[in-house]
Amino acid sequence: MLRFVIRRLLIAIPIVIAASFVVFLLVINAGTPAPVETLQSRPGHSEAALKSLKDDLGLSDPWYVRYGDWAKGVIHGDFGKDNNGRDVGPNVYRALKVTLRLVIVAELLAIGLGVTVGVVSAVRQYSWFDYTSTGFAFLFFAMPVFWFAIS
Repeated sequence: MLRFVIRRLLIAIPIVIAASFVVFLLVINAGTPAPVETLQSRPGHSEAALKSLKDDLGLSDPWYVRYGDWAKGVIHGDFGKDNNGRDVGPNVYRALKVTLRLVIVAELLAIGLGVTVGVVSAVRQYSWFDYTSTGFAFLFFAMPVFWFAIS
């Protein structure tokens, strides 16, 4: 069992790297304005100041250098800065705490409900409760998660 878990964790590493790479490419090509382009639309900013800001943010580097810098920062816990120059890390950590709380409560509820319904269905095999719970289990298993989440 331990070997299975270790193998799964090792498989997850390249998947997380590939997913971060795809998301990075989507974000830089999404058409959202970069901080420098937002400042260009405002009056009173010189070209030299904009070029200096672009160099400071690393926006003049090629995409692969920017991805490497971003990945190194994430590995060290530095998630970068937002468009206003504030660290993104505190927002990520705050969202992570809320997400973990939600996931842990949901998992405990799902395990408790699932085990209880499974035991009752096993004890009362072929009863209306067994057929109903099995039907709902198949329905919710087949339902896309995003559809269930929006309803």
